[in-house]
Amino acid sequence: MTTVGCSHLEALITHRALPVDDDSFDTGWDAPRLEFSPELGIYPTSRPNPDTLRSAATSRTPTDSRLARYSEVDVLVEVRRAAPLSSKTPLPPSDEMCDCEFDLGEDADQLEEPVSRVFDCQHRLSVFMILFVEDKARLLRFARTGVSMTPAFDYTRRPEVLGTFLHRLSRSTSRTAAGHDPTATRANEADTELFRNLHTRTNYHAASAVGRGLRDAATGGWPVYRLCVEGRFSRDGSAAVLPDAPVSRREYLVGRPMSTWEPSAGRGTKMHIAYDPARDQVVVIKDSWRGNPESVRSEYDTYLQLYAAKHRLDGLFSIPTLLGGGDVTWEGAIQEARTSGSPDLVPVSTRVHCRLVFKEVCRHLEEFISSSELVKVTLYALNGAWKAANILHRDVSVDSILILDKNPEDPPDPQTSKGLLADWDLARTKDELKDLALTPNTRSGTWPFISARLQHSDIDQPHELADDLESFVHVLNYCALAHLPHDLSSQDHTLASFVSRVYHHVRPASDGGRETGSLEKLERLAKGTPFVYLLPQRQPLQHLLDALSELCSQHYHHIQFAPPPPLPRRPREGVSFEVLKDNVDELGVCFVDPEFESESVDAEPTERPPPRIDPPAPGPDPSKSPFKNHAAIYRQFLHVLRPPAPPSSSSSSSSSSSLHPSPAHGGPGHLWPVGDKIHRASPSHWQRGPGVQCHWQRLGPGGRQH
Repeated sequence: MTTVGCSHLEALITHRALPVDDDSFDTGWDAPRLEFSPELGIYPTSRPNPDTLRSAATSRTPTDSRLARYSEVDVLVEVRRAAPLSSKTPLPPSDEMCDCEFDLGEDADQLEEPVSRVFDCQHRLSVFMILFVEDKARLLRFARTGVSMTPAFDYTRRPEVLGTFLHRLSRSTSRTAAGHDPTATRANEADTELFRNLHTRTNYHAASAVGRGLRDAATGGWPVYRLCVEGRFSRDGSAAVLPDAPVSRREYLVGRPMSTWEPSAGRGTKMHIAYDPARDQVVVIKDSWRGNPESVRSEYDTYLQLYAAKHRLDGLFSIPTLLGGGDVTWEGAIQEARTSGSPDLVPVSTRVHCRLVFKEVCRHLEEFISSSELVKVTLYALNGAWKAANILHRDVSVDSILILDKNPEDPPDPQTSKGLLADWDLARTKDELKDLALTPNTRSGTWPFISARLQHSDIDQPHELADDLESFVHVLNYCALAHLPHDLSSQDHTLASFVSRVYHHVRPASDGGRETGSLEKLERLAKGTPFVYLLPQRQPLQHLLDALSELCSQHYHHIQFAPPPPLPRRPREGVSFEVLKDNVDELGVCFVDPEFESESVDAEPTERPPPRIDPPAPGPDPSKSPFKNHAAIYRQFLHVLRPPAPPSSSSSSSSSSSLHPSPAHGGPGHLWPVGDKIHRASPSHWQRGPGVQCHWQRLGPGGRQH
């Protein structure tokens, strides 16, 4: 480094593999996962000493020497004895960067993981890597549109290639040259101290969504940044932004992100709890890179369209409040990531950097307190946006449904919480769904929750309302499997295998087709076989899941998947129960389907049998599918959330046994298990099991990460 005049940079050796044993990056239940650290890292000499500070990616103790400090590293360096990658496209015989698709094979995680960690811990436009393979080397640049690299060169004979690269990197007056985002700068000491102490304010309860979010954002080892967001903003900081609001510039303090998405290429979504020091307001910022900017409407514009429909129809469908933001600009230009190679080698793609500022600080859906809250929140999210605004979400998942507490600064209260349906970046209008130019080869969503029909259909199968409704069913099943007591909840290995096999399995493409999903998932839907058998057996959520399985079976019958005989049920055990708060009226009015509105939800409660599910007609008829609209699935949700019918005059109103279900109880869906959620480590190894890569988390056109 000294030879080439890099006085501001130095190279440090880092460990090859380290066990991850904390919650900085969820790894699973069974055993610590090995994190592959780069062999070397090139750091600015002005940074804090990585040997005495805890790593932002692994939170190691100071006794661990030479750890990769992803919050500080400028360039990653990998040293291999065998080629870890092979180009699928020919490389031109020049020193120019070219864009290629790589078959990374077994080394995919080892190359991709440290790059993703840098993107997670820093605000970067791109990340450079120097790859050594025996006597050859390549320069790689990872960006949101993919990976660019130079042809391999013999660094022993041409050391000037590396020397020139490092010299220019060191002498550059702009951090942007090294891939840093100029709209995100390190906070000064005063701002850093302010942000790290926000969670200690007395008005933020330690267990509240705001208190916990600020505490996690202030995790040691994660730097505090000041983000610049320029765009249109809400005038009062409470109501949604208006289309004609003036353009202004605001700055926010952020720390460790609430969530991140892998891999490095793609949307790269990061969610931050943020603080606006000028207005003393805590908000949430969504930072992502949207694709196809010229042909696809932005998420910002989708929210404006949703708000217009909500205001016009006085609708109550539940979505977050967009306070402002938009595409990120710097010095008058929009930040873009583009492939730089020859169009003859790889299609040119573009992604635009965007930041959206939201009012509500919410809990993640998997942070529900009880099964009753899970169902109620999901019902709120199962809103009428399709009916009111002709907009289909197309990415319903556990990540797109949020839990909003009545006061996010107070402890969670499952009796008063609501659900919001967020992440409308893949949404399309009814007209856009018909336009193949806007939705080419579409199979959008988060893989475990995509409908089995889309996972097993050709590219000409459009995404329909029925597919979104089925995704809600998968969300409930997935959360029940992960967090509620059932027949497999005490068998971690068996449970993880089942979830990976049913929800995360990807069958490779063949004969020019595209990847397909699990056959077992499709079989259970077609047969009406429940995905989970809860304990105890006679409880509202199990009744709901059984009814939804039957609706799925009818749906697949009408789209010509004949349901086989159902599989046998398994025994259950018993627990105590609670009665829910009567807020059915509030839940009922957020639905906007005329077919449902013909039913009265205000009538005096009586003995209620479950809503009737008519047997399927003899022949398939898509128009008779129960998923043609929201009505059938909505009735099943409301049925289990309605308060219990009053006891008859002949029954004892003071009997304590009334808190336990029995065959004589006047219909299921009234009494819910108390505190039935299982508190366990994050089941993220369901998503990182053998053969399942993280890039299947979120899909877009062509089945690729979007």
